[in-house]
Amino acid sequence: MSRLIVTTSWDDGSILDLKLGELLTKYGIKATFYIPRFSKRITPMQNIDLLELAANHEIGAHTVNHAHLTLIPQSDAKAEIEGSKFYLEEILGKKVKMFCYPFGEYNEDTKQLVKTSGFSGARTVKFNGLKDIPILMSSGLLLPPPITNPMKAVKSLGTHRLFRSSRCRIGKLRQKYCLI
Repeated sequence: MSRLIVTTSWDDGSILDLKLGELLTKYGIKATFYIPRFSKRITPMQNIDLLELAANHEIGAHTVNHAHLTLIPQSDAKAEIEGSKFYLEEILGKKVKMFCYPFGEYNEDTKQLVKTSGFSGARTVKFNGLKDIPILMSSGLLLPPPITNPMKAVKSLGTHRLFRSSRCRIGKLRQKYCLI
């Protein structure tokens, strides 16, 4: 029997992610929360909140300022990517392995910056077909895009209809995955 790996991810580090983390933990669902240091879009978490969330879930980097990485100079993009990794590792006291491209925007330069910054993998919210998913981990794990509508997913948790199963084929890889 093949092993099915389910992963969920959540962007932007809203203080509301604490409640979401509690619900996911209650139902035995692991998640990765991608946290920028600063964001104009949401009420951000404090350091103590990050530590609480990290007790049961993975924390991933999401730049320092939720920056449009493809629209800024490469030196600024590098500072955004590396700065967010450093910021989170200082708070959490452990390595941050995953990255998510803000706004789903990436190109070959930003992908290379993420790789050279020491991340094991990265995600995007862009999902225009399986060929556009840029994340295939060295372990063979294919990561679906992060969840962009947390409230819809939280409501689904209450009715126990969180996942629907799908299959994909990329080259010779055949992988099951779940999307919300």
